[in-house]
Amino acid sequence: MLLAISVGVGGFFGAILRYYLSSYFNSSLHLINIPIGTLSVNIIGSFVMGFLFALFRDIEISEPIKLFLTTGLLGALTTYSTFALETLLLLESGNISTALFSVTLNIFGTVFAVWVGTLIYATFS
Repeated sequence: MLLAISVGVGGFFGAILRYYLSSYFNSSLHLINIPIGTLSVNIIGSFVMGFLFALFRDIEISEPIKLFLTTGLLGALTTYSTFALETLLLLESGNISTALFSVTLNIFGTVFAVWVGTLIYATFS
């Protein structure tokens, strides 16, 4: 039960953080015509996931805290389902090139962010 509560509490905070970060990026960055808030939280969350993954290989940390941070907080912060819906909406509105650009940035950007997170941890540990 403690593990489920850890995930739930982390998810609560991750969802709130997602709302605020996504709203901030959507209102302040209009550089490209894609859902920048979703892209931003996916890249930030992926970076933090990579950093934590590398950190957890080196330090002993309790399972409830790991689940709070990864499955809960970061699981709610990153927004694959929102990304999928926004992509569908772009496709339905005829913005095929924008949808493909958004998909490319989300996939490669988040994998790159996880990799950078692990490298940064390795550099400073």
